[in-house]
Amino acid sequence: FFSVSLALAICQCAHDPRIMGCCGSNGKGVKEPENTSTAGSGTAAADQQFQLQVKDPPNSKPVQAPGNAKPTTANGSQPPDSGSPQPTKEEPAVNKDLPQEEITRIRNFLAEEMNLKEQPIIDEAQALDQSSGDKEFLKEIMGAFRKEYPNNQAKITQGWKSRDWELMTLESHSLKGAAANIFIMRMKAICFFLEQSGKTFQRQLEQGESIGQEALDRVQVCLDMLEESFREFQNSKEFEKIMSDAE
Repeated sequence: FFSVSLALAICQCAHDPRIMGCCGSNGKGVKEPENTSTAGSGTAAADQQFQLQVKDPPNSKPVQAPGNAKPTTANGSQPPDSGSPQPTKEEPAVNKDLPQEEITRIRNFLAEEMNLKEQPIIDEAQALDQSSGDKEFLKEIMGAFRKEYPNNQAKITQGWKSRDWELMTLESHSLKGAAANIFIMRMKAICFFLEQSGKTFQRQLEQGESIGQEALDRVQVCLDMLEESFREFQNSKEFEKIMSDAE
């Protein structure tokens, strides 16, 4: 009946102003800024740690050296020996063990960044209005969302662990749309952060840029916060009321 993977169609991509933040709307028909998330910025120390190595200009050609000496490039350095493996720069870690104090610091930062304390778990009045006052219909959608969430969450995590940033972006956007459609507000905000992070990481990958460790750590903590937001949703008094009112 209802699939989170179909959220792009369900959430009315014509920017219905009632849909809070889905597909770029902030609930007032205003497009959310593209760089709302700071996930890709990292700290100054992290940026310095993972700066790109200096390479020869792309158009430099080997210069023939006299005798048996190895050729050099135009700037005097030797080109890499194609017959031997070249050392690769160590990538920042995903899914690493973070100290508890670091987790707490990042959680506090993200909660403030996403304004989670000001967001209701479920905006019951808006959700009922979105369902045209049909409590039975709203109950069915809420129940279907609860059933479909684990599959969608697993795909987001899969994209994260495998560094498939396109998958993480797509699935975060889909879950954001489904949550926004029934006004699960905290989850919507978290999914928006994950979506923007995935877009940033994919862009950095395509441009040959490094991803800061701080940015990756924020997403790792945010994935835990996503799970917590789902538990809050299904244990909330709003959800219980919606499910009982329809009976």
